[in-house]
Amino acid sequence: MFVFDDKDNYRINLKRSIQMALISKIKRFFSPKIIKPKNKYIQIGCGYHKFKNFDNLDFYNSSFSFWKKRNYISHDFRYRLPFDDNVYEGAFSEHTIEHLYFNDAKFLMTEICRVLKKSSIFRCTVPGLDIFIENYNEKKKDKYFSSFDTGCDALRDLTHNWGHLNVWDKKTLKRELINAGFSSAKVCQFGIGENIELVKDLEDRAFQTIYLEAKK
Repeated sequence: MFVFDDKDNYRINLKRSIQMALISKIKRFFSPKIIKPKNKYIQIGCGYHKFKNFDNLDFYNSSFSFWKKRNYISHDFRYRLPFDDNVYEGAFSEHTIEHLYFNDAKFLMTEICRVLKKSSIFRCTVPGLDIFIENYNEKKKDKYFSSFDTGCDALRDLTHNWGHLNVWDKKTLKRELINAGFSSAKVCQFGIGENIELVKDLEDRAFQTIYLEAKK
């Protein structure tokens, strides 16, 4: 795990990385190993977007303040999710797995599959390398891609900014969802899914996002 100063700082902030590693180790020691679900669905990487009917999870924050009440479940996604097998009826994750190294992201997918009930859906969205390659070959006209002088600049934003640690295209994400234990995986579109309660896509990310749904 590495922590970056901000989206435009390409240098790894070693001091912050060590701090976050220590915080994770300490908080994992004190965190319960098993948590009983309070809702039917789970969201992986909630950020500022907490949803009703979801147990919302995100990474530990940078504070050592254990006594402060959180409105989400803190967890280091590189480790086993704190739930029993087959307890959730669906899962949603938007722009999260690209913040993990490839092997850590694959492990997280297996964990999501493990905690889902049979036939449940995992809706997974990520910035799509496919879309950035399309822009590189023929510049797109939307507000985001038009802000870059070249396609290379846009690719740099995908691969070096925002704390991104790997990239995904539709084919690779579908393959790894199947490898994680899901019985099937398919490409979807913004706002459209098999379980409408899991369709929590943010419209302001649609221009750069690929959407896949995997069924256990």
